[in-house]
Amino acid sequence: MFGKLVIEKTETPIRRRGSRVVCAALLCGLLLGICAPALAQSILTFDAPGAGAGFRQGTQAQSINRQGAIAGFYSDTNYVYHGFVRAPSGAFTAFDVPGAGTTGLQGSFPLS
Repeated sequence: MFGKLVIEKTETPIRRRGSRVVCAALLCGLLLGICAPALAQSILTFDAPGAGAGFRQGTQAQSINRQGAIAGFYSDTNYVYHGFVRAPSGAFTAFDVPGAGTTGLQGSFPLS
């Protein structure tokens, strides 16, 4: 009723040249990561004034420019979204687009 099940085994040649390149790249990356001095970077955390602390509330940074100004949005305790810009000095400017909704899941969102 049914035919035979045939399993064929084929051998694949080992590509030594590609393996060497991958190993060399991994080794170089590891050595550079260990030996190179770390750049002086810091992580800044902040909460927008008025941002909620509940589920799907809070502050979301969307972009940062070369000067260090951060743009984004936050959701308040009523789930209304507001845009903001945080200056490198720490000055915080919140804004709402004229005519933006003022009920839950409405408000102002940054585009870029």
